[in-house]
Amino acid sequence: MTPIDCLYLNGRLWTGDPALPEAEALAVHGETIVAVGSTAQIRALAAPGVPTVDLEGRRVVPGFIDAHWHFLPGSRATFFMADSLAELQRRLKALADGDPQGGWIVDSGWAYTDFPGHVPHRHCLDAVVADRPVWLTGRDGHMILLNTLALQALDISAGRDDAASRCAVLDDEGLLTGELRGMVPIEALRARLPPPTPARLDRLLREIQAEAHGFGITSVHNLDEAMGDDLLCLQRARREEALSLRVQQAHRLLPDPDAARLALLDERHRSTLHDTRFRFNGLKAWLDGTIDARTAYMREALSDGSRGSPYWDDRQLDQTVALMDRHGWQVMLHATGDGATGQALGAFEHAARVNGARPAGARRHRIEHLDVPSPQDLLRCARAGVVASTQPNFAYPDDTVLHNYSPLLGPERTARAQPYRAIDEAGVRQCFSSDYPVSSMDVLRSMHSAVARQLRGHEAAEPWVPEQRIGAEAALRHFTVDAAYAAFEDQRKGRLAPGLLADMAVLSDDIFDDPSRRLAEAQVLMTIVGGRVVHHTTAAAAAAAGRARAASPMRMARSDCPACRAATLDPNALAARAGRGAGNRGAWRRSA
Repeated sequence: MTPIDCLYLNGRLWTGDPALPEAEALAVHGETIVAVGSTAQIRALAAPGVPTVDLEGRRVVPGFIDAHWHFLPGSRATFFMADSLAELQRRLKALADGDPQGGWIVDSGWAYTDFPGHVPHRHCLDAVVADRPVWLTGRDGHMILLNTLALQALDISAGRDDAASRCAVLDDEGLLTGELRGMVPIEALRARLPPPTPARLDRLLREIQAEAHGFGITSVHNLDEAMGDDLLCLQRARREEALSLRVQQAHRLLPDPDAARLALLDERHRSTLHDTRFRFNGLKAWLDGTIDARTAYMREALSDGSRGSPYWDDRQLDQTVALMDRHGWQVMLHATGDGATGQALGAFEHAARVNGARPAGARRHRIEHLDVPSPQDLLRCARAGVVASTQPNFAYPDDTVLHNYSPLLGPERTARAQPYRAIDEAGVRQCFSSDYPVSSMDVLRSMHSAVARQLRGHEAAEPWVPEQRIGAEAALRHFTVDAAYAAFEDQRKGRLAPGLLADMAVLSDDIFDDPSRRLAEAQVLMTIVGGRVVHHTTAAAAAAAGRARAASPMRMARSDCPACRAATLDPNALAARAGRGAGNRGAWRRSA
């Protein structure tokens, strides 16, 4: 008889396995599922006394896999969906009050629409925290806002000819607003921040893991390169059996890597560190910025006249991708603009030409984001076997989407923005993610965005680009089966089937029954990783949380900033004039 450590009985299992799509129960030995079937069948396999968990008829799904995630030391998404300056300032004050010892405040999640006239300004931060440096990353990760003390600490000045100062946005009088745009200079600046202590990193990892498990997440693809203290933190947690999340860890794709870099990558690829909890996999590079920050590389200009610029030369990208493809690495390219999408596809097609054909599924290079692909782009993705790594939270029609993102794109491109249905219909494999901490890692909320494309609490309103809505089962598959495929782990996880890891989430509601409503209300009751419960809450607590979430639509109110007024800044005028840093020159409309 097969050894069995635990039985999960009386559930409604969506397995993701075509051989047995629905089941009632499963048996676990160690970290692995050994049998799936009816409650009677599974109960009959075990000897008397084997521990059992009664699922009470709940919907059970494979553990969610967040396929684009960032472990940023010392940073959380505290300001995501603040939705007004008053709320942003309240949260900033709470952060400062909660850490009275001083030092840098480093966090993320703000949006342009949080500020008067959609213009972020350091004075809005100074009004709350002026006696310690503040670094806040924008919600898409490609811009930061610093208070005055942080600008001074990092030695950023208007008009200076260095990388950081050149990416600084200036106001009408040529003074620093505190906003900086562009991933490369921002990453260089981030390296100058004081590193968090090992104890702080360990605490942060514990908190993030607990939050992820509360949303049913069992695996993540970490697209920030873990080096130094970050890597030591992950290794320490793994060694101490405190790494409850399964982490797929990416490296940075650097142009024309030298022999030493290739040797390091090959060593990591073969590393004995690999196990079911931690594995090095994939190389990530940015090809452009973002549409919200007007740094996306577009084939045709955005409505304000900006087109963005590619971060890579075509020839250099083609050669580097082909080299890493030859070494057996998966390449993941950030591309939000359609110009960057074409550049990524050209590099993947070049690699296939120079390195030769391979069996279907052997290459699983990825485009991260794929905001506005053309139909021709999607056909090229399908032919090349490229995986679309998309973020359904970005289709949530909040103020940023409706009053910044869409106006910049214009009607024609908005009609093909975040096109989850078109990607599926083109035959492109699609995995879903949150891009945490750019947005909330709440998977059910993300699925609601993909299925309804509506604000929660505004169900009577017209959905945003409704023709791109997908069904609940497709959204679930993208967070499970397809996300496992996107990391070459489809034979290990992503389904509830014998021989696969026993990772699953137990839901408070059946999300296939009236999906738009259920996804807005449902909560995760239990999260299991490798057969071990890592998150549990009562049905009553989950129901209360679900009602609170469903009753909390976006706040639309705006608040002027007293500090902006005191500094004699006119937000409306700034909105028409800001953006005179290098690469950000020229006026842009308030709606942008």
